[in-house]
Amino acid sequence: MLKFKNTILAYLVIMTILLSIHFFVSIPLLIFLIINIALILLIVYGSAYIGSNFFIPILTHGNNQKKCIAISFDDGPSPLYTNTILDILKNYNTPATFFCIGKNIEQNKSLLIKIDQEGHIIGNHTYNHPFNFGLLSKKKVKVELLSNSVLIEQIIHKKIKLFRPPFGVTNPNIAAAIKELNFIPIGWSARSLDTISKDPQKLLNKIKKQLEPGAVFLFHDTQFVITQVLSPFIEYCYNEGYQIIPISKLLNCNPYE
Repeated sequence: MLKFKNTILAYLVIMTILLSIHFFVSIPLLIFLIINIALILLIVYGSAYIGSNFFIPILTHGNNQKKCIAISFDDGPSPLYTNTILDILKNYNTPATFFCIGKNIEQNKSLLIKIDQEGHIIGNHTYNHPFNFGLLSKKKVKVELLSNSVLIEQIIHKKIKLFRPPFGVTNPNIAAAIKELNFIPIGWSARSLDTISKDPQKLLNKIKKQLEPGAVFLFHDTQFVITQVLSPFIEYCYNEGYQIIPISKLLNCNPYE
């Protein structure tokens, strides 16, 4: 599997060899251009695809031998939809993980408490969920993570360990911040795209097709459409013989210190 450090090392070795040869025999500039474009594309791929593990190992999938899955919600808590989602989960006795944004927690502290009290896991999704998250310095990434972590600990009195990067973006700065703060990075294997799809039936059909042993589903408790498809999806999973278990159990990780 490609890793950032190995890729850079290989790039430097190849460029050194080519430049050495170029000193004696002219090598077309197109060759150098192709190699540099390939490097850029690899870095873009590694940054944008959370399952690449290009910069840091990220947990995205559980054991594919057991019919167990986990479901997770990003971007809340939402005063519009989180309560409805919690009621649905409670009705089916189904655990979930909520990766919460600090600025949303500030306005909805009671919802965070309710998520915790009803037995769901809470994870870090940064304080501001900045659009330019992938461009932040390591220092600013750490501030985003720490600010949210401290806020959550003040409210539920638990020190959280799980972190999901906004947009699933990683890079050397983000990876270094995660390691230094000792967070466990969590991704997903099944992306619902519920922030884009607004047709409940089409969305339900889409996520049904992604059901497989060990899958980690990504939803958003900020979207009305997910309140429409969550119940039938849970019923479908159970009818197909699947268990929906806590993400910590599926991925074998401790969500709190």
